[in-house]
Amino acid sequence: MRSRTSFLLLAAASLLYTGTVAQAASLSCADFRQNPDGSWTPVRRSVVVGPRGPFSVEPGEVFHVQLQGTTNYGANIAESLNARCR
Repeated sequence: MRSRTSFLLLAAASLLYTGTVAQAASLSCADFRQNPDGSWTPVRRSVVVGPRGPFSVEPGEVFHVQLQGTTNYGANIAESLNARCR
């Protein structure tokens, strides 16, 4: 777990201002499950690197595709997972 955290922090430092590319690089399909309505839920506590820096997501949170111009913590989590994990 420590090496994964170190990797994510390094990714945050190198990709901090690249928008959704940065946060998409930090998402693991294994850390989320897709719900029947198309939303995504973390299956474990995970660190996501967004354009505003790293943040944690917890099991029980639900991420939906956002209206244009809106984000979760500055990142388009559901959109990135749809592109990466479907």
